[in-house]
Amino acid sequence: MHHDPADRLSIPDVPLFRLLEDTAARHPDYIALTVEGENITYGELLGASRAFASGLREQGVKRGDRVGLILPNIPQYAIAFFGILRAGGVVVNLSVMTPGEGLLGLLQHAGAVTAVTADVFARPLLEAAGKSGLQKLVLVPLSGKDLPRGGAGAPDCVPFDALFRDPSSAAPAGDFSGDDPAVIQYTSGTTGRPKGVVLTHRNLVANVLQIDRAVDVSVPGNGATVCVIPFFHVFGMTVCLLLSVYNGYRMILVPRFDWSSVLSILEIIETYRPVSFPAVSSLWAALVSHPEAAGYPLDVILVPSGGGSPVPAWVQERFKSLTGRNIMEAFGLSEASSTTHMNPLDRVVPGSIGVPVPGTEARIVDMEDGKTPCEAGRVGELIVRGPQVMKGYWRDEELTNRTLRNGWLYTGDLAATDENGIFYIVDRKDDLIISSGFNVYPSEIEDVLAGHPGIRSAAVVGAEDRLRGQAVKAFVVPETGGAPTREELLDFCRTRLAGHKVPKVLVFTEEIPHSPTGKPLRRALRGA
Repeated sequence: MHHDPADRLSIPDVPLFRLLEDTAARHPDYIALTVEGENITYGELLGASRAFASGLREQGVKRGDRVGLILPNIPQYAIAFFGILRAGGVVVNLSVMTPGEGLLGLLQHAGAVTAVTADVFARPLLEAAGKSGLQKLVLVPLSGKDLPRGGAGAPDCVPFDALFRDPSSAAPAGDFSGDDPAVIQYTSGTTGRPKGVVLTHRNLVANVLQIDRAVDVSVPGNGATVCVIPFFHVFGMTVCLLLSVYNGYRMILVPRFDWSSVLSILEIIETYRPVSFPAVSSLWAALVSHPEAAGYPLDVILVPSGGGSPVPAWVQERFKSLTGRNIMEAFGLSEASSTTHMNPLDRVVPGSIGVPVPGTEARIVDMEDGKTPCEAGRVGELIVRGPQVMKGYWRDEELTNRTLRNGWLYTGDLAATDENGIFYIVDRKDDLIISSGFNVYPSEIEDVLAGHPGIRSAAVVGAEDRLRGQAVKAFVVPETGGAPTREELLDFCRTRLAGHKVPKVLVFTEEIPHSPTGKPLRRALRGA
């Protein structure tokens, strides 16, 4: 695939696995994956994914079949991802953090008869498998123990490596179309029922080219990128896995990340000097506030990017003081293959999501009628149109028709533009609180609360209120050793917020549930 001039973006009609084929043909000896000091080259990754595709075919996977993929960032994820696609299958991309019952429900919803996971995640899939239609489990042995076995009616367990067959027999499925589904990405969504976003080969190829064009940094050779964001998350899949493969980057895999291991990430930066590091805001916050951060070469990261939730101003300031650069914020959603907006590297406007990526149109429309465009500064719903916008929701025509209208994707995010056409996200439409007839945006109040020195984090939801319709209810996690009193915190809010925005109910709590990208799960708090 070649690079187009900036004004024109033509999306080639090729299968998504072509990204790997092209890079492996050009640079077979470039390192593709590094995990705990072990390296796999692009040539080896291509060979393994073809061999895996042959094995899937032998196991009966046919064109269009859905195959569950439930793995952390380990080499087998990449091998299986490209192998499933090459066999003609559709990757059902699922979080390893989904509880067992939920996982079975999603596999059943997708109609997957085969799933690839690790032995440590297999138990719940084996126990209840008779109900789900799952027939085969391909297991990566991570526990070091023998492979588990299910009872009667449970799927057959096959070791991952046993699937490797002669790669030459893995001719891709014929009659390819760019409109074929490549990935079904389940999104946490704000509604109870599962939402499987159908992303086509063309959607994902387009988004990789769009992001590459928007970043517009040419990195010589086999530059490294740190992959902490899980590939099973849409941002990780597109920005860490697919973009790296397209550019021939070396992916430094971080299979398990917990907040006590921030130092290990700083050490990875020192060892591998990555040119790219996509991370969620909470990880950037942890890195820049680490007491030893200044001793590590954070300035080697040419493309520091943030997504998932806004990067707080103090994090941007601290990162800039350490590196001279801003973190480039991006915005996207599963329904758009991940990315719709980005800040240009040389013109980052902190606090904004920047401008639409090439080939993408974006508008802010009135939240009531969904049509009238909003002038600069007025908050409305963000809608987008472009080649990366999903085909629809899997087996859910009603929801698809509500979300996709005349080619426009209604994101459910409330946003505004400034007079320069820069976009800002204000909040989720579902999380909007209407109190005494005023629109109240939870994120604005959360920012104020989190700005109090005695508060570590905050989440705000609407609580039913007979007089006001909804009242502002705030959950706050105090810093250890110095919690403000309720009255102090309310006074702090009163000097910074209009009266109708000051929380009517304050709940002190030890922790606030967060999504994998670091957003507070307000949905889980509404009933609390």
